[in-house]
Amino acid sequence: ADSLYSGLYGTYQNKLLAQKSLELSQKVYEREAARFNNGLITPLDLEATRLEVEVNENAIIKADRDYENIHRQFNGMAGLPLDFQYDMVGTPFVTANRVTITEDQAVAEALKNRREIWEINRKIELLLKKMEIYQHKDVHKRYENLREEYADFVEELEDLKVQLAQQSRTIEKEIRKAYQELQTCYLDLEISQLELAKLKNQLETVTNQYRAGLIPIVNVEQLENGVNQLETAVNINVITTLIKKDQFSRAISIGPGY
Repeated sequence: ADSLYSGLYGTYQNKLLAQKSLELSQKVYEREAARFNNGLITPLDLEATRLEVEVNENAIIKADRDYENIHRQFNGMAGLPLDFQYDMVGTPFVTANRVTITEDQAVAEALKNRREIWEINRKIELLLKKMEIYQHKDVHKRYENLREEYADFVEELEDLKVQLAQQSRTIEKEIRKAYQELQTCYLDLEISQLELAKLKNQLETVTNQYRAGLIPIVNVEQLENGVNQLETAVNINVITTLIKKDQFSRAISIGPGY
């Protein structure tokens, strides 16, 4: 479900970006056609802009096909009719920019809450109660058959302790790896947000230069397209971070998260 939503959002945004890229290339072609008619550019220059329009038209066809494919898969997973259409595919938001507990705390929470640990501890608890019954009045020492059964209990207890230690190590390794991955997601998200803010500042500067008659409109349009693409990348980072956060939260509770 996580990967399907991420795919649905990504292909939906690719559709929008492909449409914007086509619109931009069409505007460039119209302007270049006017320049060609005025003898300012060569037929080869005009053909290059026409080919760019054609490339973007093909990109829209592919983006539509990709979206429809993942759209049908997502509807199937959600139990909806395969042809059900969404008005839009929105982006969730992240309410924190870091992991709110330490790595050691995360490990401790997982070892306390995970079902695998709980099940082994429960077996140990029941076995100890059974052994306690056998220890009453030293019956496990006085009767041969009970001595043998008690010895089996001791061996089983040691096996369970080994299982508990192995499972604990496995879970600790899993949680520490997941913690670092989530930290990396938050860092990547922060970096992409800073890059987006920087690009938006550049767009504002370029827009002011265009309004002052210093540069052509195409410079503004190209930068606007770059901002749109980077916004999509940031939003995909948001979704990736939320997926990792959800997996991490499950991993340190009852599990499994991955």
